Amino acid sequence: MTATSKIRITRIRAHKLTGRLTHRFGWSLNWTDRRVATLVEVQTDAGLTGWGDGTFAEDLLVRNPELVIGRSPFAAAAIYE
Repeated sequence: MTATSKIRITRIRAHKLTGRLTHRFGWSLNWTDRRVATLVEVQTDAGLTGWGDGTFAEDLLVRNPELVIGRSPFAAAAIYE
């Protein structure tokens, strides 16, 4: 077992970002004047922090952090599934 395989997720936080568009473009031409993104902050017991796109499962993660707490941060594909 390597040192990195022992690292575990200890905390997650979702950060919702919203910005107004000064000029509409592309897909936003007809229906929005804002861009919205969600970043998920993942903290580990090794003191490492990672960031990822969380738009897909933001609500699920916020309501059920136990789905990822205690898991390896290197199991991103398994956690996504």
